[in-house]
Amino acid sequence: MIAPKQASNYKMAPIGTHIARCYQFIHIGTNEDEYMGEKKDINKIRLTFELPEEKQVFREGDEPKPTVISQEYTFSMAPKANLRKLVEGIIGTTLADHEADSFDVDSIVGMPCLLNIVHKTSRTGKERAEIATASPLMKSMTAPVAFNPSKIMTYKNFDQEFFDKLPSFLKEKMTSSEEYYDMTHPMSAEEKAKLDSFHKQKPVTDNDISAMDIPF
Repeated sequence: MIAPKQASNYKMAPIGTHIARCYQFIHIGTNEDEYMGEKKDINKIRLTFELPEEKQVFREGDEPKPTVISQEYTFSMAPKANLRKLVEGIIGTTLADHEADSFDVDSIVGMPCLLNIVHKTSRTGKERAEIATASPLMKSMTAPVAFNPSKIMTYKNFDQEFFDKLPSFLKEKMTSSEEYYDMTHPMSAEEKAKLDSFHKQKPVTDNDISAMDIPF
């Protein structure tokens, strides 16, 4: 017999502007995706925020915990990239191109901010919560102490135990990525040099950026 799944009372992040804190950065990696009818190899990350003032009981018998929202972004800080708009909103300043190119995106983990959340309907007809914009806290505001531990997960500091606990759909994306393959199938120095040379000849442009933000 298969044990029944434990019921979840999870509710989407509500519409509106909320105090939030980014507590998780996951590098998903590069997979083939479709944008405007064209297939492209797109490198993505997943950011997760907690909303400390929007608590809910996720499972019967548990204490209330902050509602969370996760969203995927193309891993690019190009001028028109959604990730760059989010980062600039969180830090409260516009970055020059040379500053954006050298900005450590995972440095936003732990930062409090304000998130404007909207609800949209996906292509499959499912309603979802989505981060529309971000901004710094107002001067009179303070963010509650972080509830969830901060976590930065990349292929350079891969945490197998943490990875094993991720949702199946996310693990599938990661294990099918180029970065996961490279991690599990190390290249020789000669092969790596050839690949580096190829990437230098093909820089990421705004045309390579997907406009889709896929939460959860």
